Amino acid sequence: MNQEENNFEEINTSPEIQAQNTIEQEQQAPLESIDVLAVYESKKEEVQEKLAEVSARIESLAKKLKEVRQSLNLPTNENAPSIDELKGEQEILKQEQIKVSSNYPGDWTLLLRERMISPISKEKFIETRTATLPNMKPGEAPIVEAGTIDYVKKEAYQGYYQNQIKDYDQNVERIFNSTHIADSSEHHNRAINLGKGEIGSEGTVFIDAEKRDGTPLSVREKNIIEAHEKGHGLRNFVSEDKRDFTQAIDLDVIREKDARTGRREIGYLRQAEEIAERMAQLKNYFGFKAKDIFTKEHFEYAREHYVKDVGLDNNMTTFFEAVTEHAIDKFIETINKYPL
Repeated sequence: MNQEENNFEEINTSPEIQAQNTIEQEQQAPLESIDVLAVYESKKEEVQEKLAEVSARIESLAKKLKEVRQSLNLPTNENAPSIDELKGEQEILKQEQIKVSSNYPGDWTLLLRERMISPISKEKFIETRTATLPNMKPGEAPIVEAGTIDYVKKEAYQGYYQNQIKDYDQNVERIFNSTHIADSSEHHNRAINLGKGEIGSEGTVFIDAEKRDGTPLSVREKNIIEAHEKGHGLRNFVSEDKRDFTQAIDLDVIREKDARTGRREIGYLRQAEEIAERMAQLKNYFGFKAKDIFTKEHFEYAREHYVKDVGLDNNMTTFFEAVTEHAIDKFIETINKYPL
């Protein structure tokens, strides 16, 4: 395998390539077969059709019942067992819909790409970026002459987000065109750091990535990290938008856990970018398209099943613990508000 001067190996993830993660594909099996993905999609479609049918029956019966009650001058709050039974079936199907859509078996990176190229996501990106511009300094950051000690933070200026809006399509295409892989040591990290990503970067997955117990990451697990790092390349939060994410979890829960365990997760998980990418992981877990709406029921199911299903706990256990009853409403609002 050829290496570039920066010791990175380029991995092509363009949509024209077969929808499989290609990291180390010479030595490891592909993510999931097309048959497995077809079964997953078939189960989702079957439940969606049943749910749509029941919902339509409820609506039809409710309309007829209203007409009958009006004709007989009956109280409008009288019990309607047939409708109640259908509503019970509807709730069961809603839970089944969440269950069958969980643990998406396809390529999480290509799924994220599909969401990001959607006009729905682009509209959310423009809307949320534009909303926070008044909180930033006008115009572009001034150019600082070489040799001066003044430091200008370009992220504080409106031009920073305006350029992200202008270049949205171009940035999405570039970031999903390739992925770097490298040894963790090349980035002065440890194997348990799994990968590295930052705004504007295609993202890097560590070829020696391993869990805290020393188990090497599988191709599927590296694919999850690949999508996570590409998310960092697509978005960062530098103004008032940070607050939406930091208010979506209870930071005190993390502080208290750090005090008990001696770990330092608070410094990491309090970052808006890290909260956002874990939200994106949840959308990937449920195979979300850009139009899908994340609910409290999705979260509760993921809280119980995500880590067991996925097998990779990149601070997700603590993340779930930090979404308390106090924070859940803001969490749901934020995960649906931003293009994740």
